[in-house]
Amino acid sequence: MLVVLAAAAAASSAAYAQEIDYAHYMESVQIVVDADAGEASASVVLQSTNTDDISLPGSLERDLYENGRIIAVIFTDAESCILGVSEGACVIVNMARIPEETNIFMVQDGARVVGDRFISTLNAAFGVEAEYHSVFVHHSDEQNRALGVPGIVAGYNTVSVTYTTPQQGTVQFFDMLVSRLLAPRIADGGGFVDAGRSLAEHQNSTVTFVAVPGTTDTLMMLKVTRDGDYAPDGAVDPLDILGIDAVEPSDYFGDGFYPLNSLVRMAVVSQEGLAVSGAEADIIPVSDGKPEDVTGTGWFFDPPEGTLIRGTYLMGQEGVARVGEAAITLGPWDGPPSSGEEPSEDMASGESDGGAGSTPSEDGTADGGESPEMSIESPIIVAIIVAAGAGAAAFYLKGYRGRPAR
Repeated sequence: MLVVLAAAAAASSAAYAQEIDYAHYMESVQIVVDADAGEASASVVLQSTNTDDISLPGSLERDLYENGRIIAVIFTDAESCILGVSEGACVIVNMARIPEETNIFMVQDGARVVGDRFISTLNAAFGVEAEYHSVFVHHSDEQNRALGVPGIVAGYNTVSVTYTTPQQGTVQFFDMLVSRLLAPRIADGGGFVDAGRSLAEHQNSTVTFVAVPGTTDTLMMLKVTRDGDYAPDGAVDPLDILGIDAVEPSDYFGDGFYPLNSLVRMAVVSQEGLAVSGAEADIIPVSDGKPEDVTGTGWFFDPPEGTLIRGTYLMGQEGVARVGEAAITLGPWDGPPSSGEEPSEDMASGESDGGAGSTPSEDGTADGGESPEMSIESPIIVAIIVAAGAGAAAFYLKGYRGRPAR
């Protein structure tokens, strides 16, 4: 989806007469529906690569990057956040495995030295008192997908040093992270932050924060997710799945027109295939996989039919998505049935979500199993889950006349 939006740079600039503003901070509702299983995953994602929006305190961000080994820091209250942890929340320092550590004992000892160097500062940043639990060596990407984190955060040949803290309510963790890490103009700006808080109030919700240090900036992402049963029955409404009546952009965007910073995104997966047969809102025409206009209100789909349907709802000038108004209707697909699709090249760009846990081997490391068939846990739907790294800028179409990103 990111590639589609970026590729729209080639579209005629005449179609975009209105000036478009853009910012590094992005907020999205992300819905994945498994029509066969009658299940859905609903997420609210807040992210930025600008430390004026979301930041770690003091020099922590710089220190993490300058360490050289650290790939990411994760805070999550997801169940089984790492192998052997069934209750409680985790602070995870994830790092690359290095050739000098030639056996499992050297890996564990070396990784813990790195993790211990940062845990006190991370505890202070997150407002917890996490204590050392274990070192986990990843031999597959399963945990990466299970946590729904971007890129190679917990991917193959990485090492996670895990610290655990007693479980609290997800809404308490969410509010704590919002108040500590988000700039006041975002934390107090309503909109998607309020939607995330509403989602966090559900008993089966989880919250995950990820910081991925980069050479020029750091991706900061706060994500709330709830999985549950959902029977489409011919119609799918993302706001109904999310459990709220409406969502609107943060007050942060009140000084201009930012149609690509606040999005509702949805994927529908079905082994037999489905097709979009209608929508309550307008369906924005797509040419060569590109939306012909991003200034109006309505859906564009890429693709609109098949075993995987992906759609993005734009709020347009009104700046709101309401339950009912954002609903789409699904019908049968007359194409050939499929038992799954391989991710395309743009989908495999380092974004992932979903997945099963890893199975421990005798030496305490992990062995990954085969990739699951297409479902809400499959990497086939990675492109709708999270914009990874500095790729956030790919939302913006070249040729727009607008103010620089803030």
